[in-house]
Amino acid sequence: MNARISTTSGGLLAATAVLTIAALAGCSSQAEAAPATDVAFPEDNITLIVPYPAGSGPDAGARLIAQELEKELSTRVIVENKEGGASTIGLFELAGSEPDGYTIGLGSFSGISLQSRLVENPFEGLDTLTPIAQTKLPSFLLFGAADSGWESVEDFIEDAKSRPGQITVAIPNANSVPDVLVKLLEESAGIDIEPVYFDAGAQVLPVVNGTTDAGVAQAAPVVQFVDAGDLAFVGAFGSNAPEGLDVPLFDESGYDTSQISDYEGFFGPAGLPAEIVDILSAAIEKAVESDAYQDLMTTTFSTGSFVGGTEFADEATSLDDTAVELIESLNLGK
Repeated sequence: MNARISTTSGGLLAATAVLTIAALAGCSSQAEAAPATDVAFPEDNITLIVPYPAGSGPDAGARLIAQELEKELSTRVIVENKEGGASTIGLFELAGSEPDGYTIGLGSFSGISLQSRLVENPFEGLDTLTPIAQTKLPSFLLFGAADSGWESVEDFIEDAKSRPGQITVAIPNANSVPDVLVKLLEESAGIDIEPVYFDAGAQVLPVVNGTTDAGVAQAAPVVQFVDAGDLAFVGAFGSNAPEGLDVPLFDESGYDTSQISDYEGFFGPAGLPAEIVDILSAAIEKAVESDAYQDLMTTTFSTGSFVGGTEFADEATSLDDTAVELIESLNLGK
């Protein structure tokens, strides 16, 4: 813009006013584009508690997120595995840490809302945590031997109805999400199947060697046996089909198992300031969108799903309420 500025004192005052207004307008525009925060975070290393064994599926995803957070936040993120108690031991330690953002942790619906109420442990559930961001929606599938004769969902349901209580299903941990999903399928389909409980990750080989008739797991540890011709997928629970696999949903066949939806996400202790939640959530969103994390989701037939801040807190609270209802209606833990 071209403008003549008078050299008289009145002109200088007028020019000064114009320049001052322009400068203030520029500052206002910049402030609207990038709101500033008074929180200086992070200024130290961050500890990430993973309440699962090193090398497990949740651990692999958490470590990739940690690597990406180091880039986004320009600080070290130190992963500590605190396994045990169906993830409640690590969650209890997380809940007891300082709410300053320097200790965060991975959590799931199963540990936070189910196992916290059904396994004897000191962890007191969602109220002791601050949700930061969801990172993944796990999918669970029912599978059986390739020669089982179950070529469709209906084949399995009809067989279960003809042999009540005789079909055995390998399930990771009693009162876990897979256990609840099987109970919902039984209720919806009017069948009775016999659960056999194993430690998480140990429920696939019993189906391969014929110890049990069927099993429930996420897709990744099963696919190699499907490709080898030893196992076959029967159906997927809930409304979240595994990415990259052509497996029918039980719900699409009229058997409702969608009352619950498992998640993996990041949490801090209760009382974590909103400003720090926002900083961490924004960094986690970048991590979920990264090529490295998305590649992991593709190779494990999983769904990377980011939900941040208040929205994630609302979803976690709603699912927590649903857990209370299901524990009562399905007589879980009794």
